[in-house]
Amino acid sequence: MTSVRVARLALCVLALAAAACGKKATPETHSTTGVVRNISHEGHALTVAHDDFPGFMEAMVMTFDVPDAGLTQGLKPGDKISFTIAKVDDQWPVTRIAKVP
Repeated sequence: MTSVRVARLALCVLALAAAACGKKATPETHSTTGVVRNISHEGHALTVAHDDFPGFMEAMVMTFDVPDAGLTQGLKPGDKISFTIAKVDDQWPVTRIAKVP
């Protein structure tokens, strides 16, 4: 390979690497339903008796972090909800909550 070709190839590789660095991957998410058991830490912790997250986690009672406490406003123990968790670093916080009739 000539030095011009090597330089062009190197520039292409650098351009592709720079483009890849600028894109954020879509986080892995899982959704299910459950019943609210407790809301604590000023709405930033939600304990739910949840159904299976299909292909991810079996049904259980679990406490989830809720970064946006506004998501828990209006909820009380006993409410049936649908909710979504998303992988953020090595954590699985709640990113969406909706009451289910």
